[in-house]
Amino acid sequence: LGLVHEEAIQLSHVTKLSPYDSLISKYDMDYNSSKIDNIFNVIKIEIIPSYLAADKIDSPLIYQSSILENKILNQTKKKLAELNFDFTRGRIDQSHHPFCGGANNDARITTRFENNILETLSALFHETGHAVYEQNRPKELLYEPVGQSRSLSVHESQSLFYENHIFKTKEYFMKFANIFDNSIDLLNSFNDHYHTIRYNPVRVSSDEFSYPIHVYIRYEIEKVIFAEKIKFQDIKELWNSMYKEYLDINLSNDSEGVLQDIHWYEGIFGYFPTYALGAMISSQIKYNYPNYDDFLKNPEGKNLKSIADWLNKNIHQKASLYSSDEMLQSISGEKLNSTYYSKHLRERFVK
Repeated sequence: LGLVHEEAIQLSHVTKLSPYDSLISKYDMDYNSSKIDNIFNVIKIEIIPSYLAADKIDSPLIYQSSILENKILNQTKKKLAELNFDFTRGRIDQSHHPFCGGANNDARITTRFENNILETLSALFHETGHAVYEQNRPKELLYEPVGQSRSLSVHESQSLFYENHIFKTKEYFMKFANIFDNSIDLLNSFNDHYHTIRYNPVRVSSDEFSYPIHVYIRYEIEKVIFAEKIKFQDIKELWNSMYKEYLDINLSNDSEGVLQDIHWYEGIFGYFPTYALGAMISSQIKYNYPNYDDFLKNPEGKNLKSIADWLNKNIHQKASLYSSDEMLQSISGEKLNSTYYSKHLRERFVK
């Protein structure tokens, strides 16, 4: 943390930004903390109170699949090919942690099979969103700065579009579940995990509704850290108190608390806001994709290809030619507007 403080100070001299904003700019050049504060008001004012007032479950049903892992993976690959993942320029394998890496003509996705098969599948769709973005950056600008992906927030919007607005829709999953046996346990597990608010101390496995609260807590703590208003040894206490205040969760250990994410002890600060910004961008895209209702009515075939082609034309091919807000302006007629995100969450979770 001491080294990151020094890095922030040195970057600040060059960028003419505050130390914390200079760190944020490493991952997203379009949104500083002032803009993020304004955008994240929806989390503070709407999402947190709604979460605290909502009925929540502790233990979602875990579906136990008897199908061989290789068969599940091979069948899922066919579904991902329908969403424009080009297997002639990429591959999917198993590893200990899901990620997407590689290059434009050699995109590499890995996943792991967990006790909860739904987490494995959602991770595959998530990483495919990242990979398709990389595969479709404009060829003529591929090695120029302007040909790179715009930011981690925009990158995350693509992975979350595939995960949240395709895979986690009931309409698509009913078709996808043909891979399995369409049992009532599978569908109930899907509903418990992706259409129900849950108590969960761990960010990466939380539901969509509580997820931005996890990000908001980390963002608020980072602001305190880089305003140099907290000592290192007091971060844990602040974390635990915010989890109780905002998520109504009493943490029992640090592995589910302040040590659960790798980012901070890898020296990565300023990154967390991109997760919630990406979710917000993806929701704004969803409500302004002109054929989304057609996709929901018939989530296969040409309607899947239509989504992938539209994302390619309107986002992937734009690379860094435009700022995030300019890209959203061309799609929706307005800059990033967090009300699309709250609308999505209400429609999916508030019964």
